Amino acid sequence: MDTASVAFYYTGAEGFWTTGDSSWMVYVSHENSITFGGRWLIEHMQKSVPLFEKYIYKGFDPSLYV
Repeated sequence: MDTASVAFYYTGAEGFWTTGDSSWMVYVSHENSITFGGRWLIEHMQKSVPLFEKYIYKGFDPSLYV
C-alpha cells in the first residue's frame, strides 16, 4: 500500500480507517487506545514498534504494566 496517498485525520473522538475490502483496519478510541486489525498489519507493527508487546492491553490492573 502506498501510504503517501493516505490521509489519517484524528479529532480526538472515536475513529477508524480501513480499506474497501476490510483487509486491515485501525481503530482509535477517545480513551487513547489504538487497535490494529489484519494479520499482516499486526505483524508489521510488531516488527516496527520497539517494545510492541509492552503496549498490549492486559486488563485494568496497573501492576500488569510495570
